[in-house]
Amino acid sequence: MQKTEVDILRYLDERREWRTSKMLSTHFDVSVRKIKYIISRLNSRDQLVLSGKRGYMANPQKKQEIEEYLNQTHYNEEVGMYASGRQNLLIKKLLLEEIGIDILDTCEELYTNPTTLRHELIKIRTKLQQFDLDLKMENSRCAITGCEKGRRKLMSSLLSNEAIKGFVIENVMVEMFQEEEIQFVRHAVKDSLDSCGCYVNEYAFMNLLIHLLIVIDRNRKGYCLHNTQQEICHVSSSSAKASEQIFQKIAVFFNQGLARQEIMDFSLLLESQSTGIEHERIDEYDLKKTLGNNVYTLVEEIVRKVNEVYYLDLSENAFLVKFALHIKNLLLRIRLDRFSTNPYVEYIKSACPLIYEVSVFIADIIYMRTKNRINDNEIAFLALHLSCIFDKSMYSESHIHAVLVCPSYHDLSQHILQKIQNRCKEHLLVTAVVNNERELDLHQNHCDLILSTISLTKHYRKEIVYFSFMLNGRELEEIATVSQRVLKQRELDQFHTTILSLFSRHLFFHNEILKVKEDILHFMCEHLEAEGYTDSSYYDRVMEREAMSCTVFGKTAVPHALKACAKHSGICVYTSDHGILWEGRQVYIILLIAIHPEDQLRFNEFFNKITERLCEDDKTARLISCVSYEEFLEALVYSQ
Repeated sequence: MQKTEVDILRYLDERREWRTSKMLSTHFDVSVRKIKYIISRLNSRDQLVLSGKRGYMANPQKKQEIEEYLNQTHYNEEVGMYASGRQNLLIKKLLLEEIGIDILDTCEELYTNPTTLRHELIKIRTKLQQFDLDLKMENSRCAITGCEKGRRKLMSSLLSNEAIKGFVIENVMVEMFQEEEIQFVRHAVKDSLDSCGCYVNEYAFMNLLIHLLIVIDRNRKGYCLHNTQQEICHVSSSSAKASEQIFQKIAVFFNQGLARQEIMDFSLLLESQSTGIEHERIDEYDLKKTLGNNVYTLVEEIVRKVNEVYYLDLSENAFLVKFALHIKNLLLRIRLDRFSTNPYVEYIKSACPLIYEVSVFIADIIYMRTKNRINDNEIAFLALHLSCIFDKSMYSESHIHAVLVCPSYHDLSQHILQKIQNRCKEHLLVTAVVNNERELDLHQNHCDLILSTISLTKHYRKEIVYFSFMLNGRELEEIATVSQRVLKQRELDQFHTTILSLFSRHLFFHNEILKVKEDILHFMCEHLEAEGYTDSSYYDRVMEREAMSCTVFGKTAVPHALKACAKHSGICVYTSDHGILWEGRQVYIILLIAIHPEDQLRFNEFFNKITERLCEDDKTARLISCVSYEEFLEALVYSQ
């Protein structure tokens, strides 16, 4: 647990009232985005902080847990970690000490006891297995065992996480290098990449730098990377030349010869992280040539299928070039088994659920082609790319329609219309300009709002905004405020209508005896089939999606198929007072969604709104307390 996390939790605990993200951002001098990320990390352990429309507040039902948590997280400046976050520090110590660590000595350093430390080491062993490593414990000593490549991958993963979270490389690598050594490697990489025409983004540059520093450190200690069973991949001349230059500079500066295998290994990494042409200069011919036929065909398939299923156009050239090059490098990382690290996965999933869902869909297309699964880190990077082009045009309606009533006088109406459009273009569309009430009667049924410069004598079942012929600044702001409110209300009404059409009392289950995820999904799918919503294959389709990435949002799981394939759209609800273990997390509500292909657009909008509500702790708490279908629907649809 980082110091800022504890400070924010203690601040909320002391005040016991709502604080907005902006207030917290100002108080702690960090970005609003950082505040949201910290709250997400706090709640990944336990629901210590409530979140809602009013901001954040310490959970009054978790007062004892918060006090215990704060009391046991004593910050030690020498160790630089909280007691509850020792695992990464222990892994670093184990990696740095080839002969292992002494458990009793380490207990003194970390201000803990042998029993607690042994429990931490057992948890660490599970992490190490992901890198084909193990933990050997004999008497009072403990050491990491396994191949050199596994050690390096573990070190890279650990250090990349710290660096991306905001630590500078110099602080992350302080145990291994002097600051001037790190600066030399940094400049050697940058200068060589520039001179050889290799272009990398900031994350890729950091990964390359960390990789090289690990190579140098391991070779200093006599641990070289010998011939491996690495798949042979083509490396471009620019990547090969840059790698040679970098290693020549390193050999001279550190007076340290490096094995040929190290250069080949780095050149493969560089090839998977870089492009040989600047994005702005790539045309369609260059793109085809750079990607190769197989990758280019795959990208075309992704663009076509995303448009067919999600109605999202990825063909805009500036986006497509960057996205296609990312796919090319991703495929190479798959072949090399070198996935990128992305510490913001959970934040991206909760903040941009539909974007993440489209990314999972793309990952499935890649899987069908390559038979290789893409992990959550890489899916989140796909989502970051998609966020550049993802806007309200995806949704069925993003504007309200208004009629402007203004007597004909020279170009007065056009002047007013221009001012309104300049101020409200993102959410208001004037569909008609009329001169009097008689003309207004012809359009009133096709608009959401009436804007009028004259007094209207009839009663219209629409909201009306009156303003003068001059349309001053105050009146323009009133039009903007009212139109935004009308749009929000319309979206809310549409959400309510969708909810009522998708839910059924026959598909609501509370506190059933089932406790295992797979059993519950079988049970829910059987009821969807019995009610005529799906066929017998739906369970397999849902499990296929579950295998791609976890579908948990807060305390709720939202399982569904990768594609809309239901006979009729509907949602099955399963709630539990005691909670259900779902991919290592405790959930209390399960919403199994089935969507008919013709309802895909409606699902796009609904999925964002439902997951947004399920991430509001006060809303989720009310839903968990509901024991009947009527209560649940009331809490979901009408409570604010």
